[in-house]
Amino acid sequence: MANMTTIHTVLAMAAQRDWEIHQVDIKSAYLYASIQEEIYIRAPPGYLKDDQRGKVLRLRRSLPGLKQAGFEWAEELAGVFVELGFSRSKVNQAIYYKHTTDAHVVIMVSIDDMAVTITPPTSPNSSPSCAASSRSPTSAS
Repeated sequence: MANMTTIHTVLAMAAQRDWEIHQVDIKSAYLYASIQEEIYIRAPPGYLKDDQRGKVLRLRRSLPGLKQAGFEWAEELAGVFVELGFSRSKVNQAIYYKHTTDAHVVIMVSIDDMAVTITPPTSPNSSPSCAASSRSPTSAS
């Protein structure tokens, strides 16, 4: 999770350089993370048929409240950013950045919220190439 000093520093830098700043809230973020170990739970009341009582369910995706949920989500998100060509900060593991000839992007992650700063496009009809992608955390498998 990005600490407040880092957030303030990156936002101040973005404001000073007149970069765009966007806020992203990922709904149900923990549900997108795959689980790397086998975890079983009891079925909720009424979920199983009478002849299936006593069976347990294996989780394939993370759930809020699960001890591993935050870690699994962070690893899933990190994989997506690395696949898109972003680098992870060595100082703060919740900061990702990407620099190209036409744009600079910095993403700060705080659980299921992100602040994205990006250099503005040079012309009204162009968008920075390092931000464009159809890949999202929800399509990771």
